[in-house]
Amino acid sequence: MAQGTCRYCKQIHIIGYEEGDLALELTSQGMKPEDAINEQATRQCTCNEGLHYRKGIKQAEEAEEECKKLFADLPEAKNVIGTAVLSLAVGRLKALTLNIETSDGSVRATARRTTKGGIEIRRNHTTEEGVSV
Repeated sequence: MAQGTCRYCKQIHIIGYEEGDLALELTSQGMKPEDAINEQATRQCTCNEGLHYRKGIKQAEEAEEECKKLFADLPEAKNVIGTAVLSLAVGRLKALTLNIETSDGSVRATARRTTKGGIEIRRNHTTEEGVSV
């Protein structure tokens, strides 16, 4: 058992820190144990900011899955946008655009926060023909 603190309201939560707990999973992924315990406390807190954060994490996970499908053939876009969706979901990032050169043109990958609070991810493929003499 451990005590974790919500990063927003500073409320203290008891964390089991046992098999199946988020804190243990985050620690196994390299996060410091104290930070992992506080992360789990924040995610289970019922304060307004904690609820908003938890909703953002769920939205980011869904967006990341869609991003993997949309950019399966472009690891650069998949990695960068997949990492940025949490910042989009919780409002720290407004938009992101990548221009990636491919063998048959270029791809513009964009992710943005919509005015209704959603996350929009787009892929635009452009080919250009021309001659320079």
